[in-house]
Amino acid sequence: MTEADVASIESELRVTLPSHYREFVLNYPNALREAKFEYNQESAAQSLLFDDPQLVIDLNQGVRKLGLFLADGETEPWPDKYLIIGADGGGNYWCIIRGGRSKAVWFFEHEEGVFERSSKSLEDHAKYAQEFIEAFNRGEG
Repeated sequence: MTEADVASIESELRVTLPSHYREFVLNYPNALREAKFEYNQESAAQSLLFDDPQLVIDLNQGVRKLGLFLADGETEPWPDKYLIIGADGGGNYWCIIRGGRSKAVWFFEHEEGVFERSSKSLEDHAKYAQEFIEAFNRGEG
């Protein structure tokens, strides 16, 4: 992403992005752009850890408009402090917390309707994403 991309996320979502997220996306690892699922050629940058400002904007606007869809058919408001930064394609999301000091990545699991810490940092989540795709492509996922 570029500074203009980051500014568009902030403008469209009316948020200030945390500095650690801003730094990460401005220096997004090429390895994640190149790590692709063999079956559909989707990269980590298109799913597990977005490198597309429009994906960040669209998903975050969507969950705030529609709310959380839980497995039992109930909905509730999306907690404002969470910013979606990736998705697994099955209704689950990876997020960061917009305020505070935490640099952790959180996983929203829609069947249970809970957020769980999945990585201590964006760098660790990036490593997870690359390793996940590699394992999946080997038939281990």
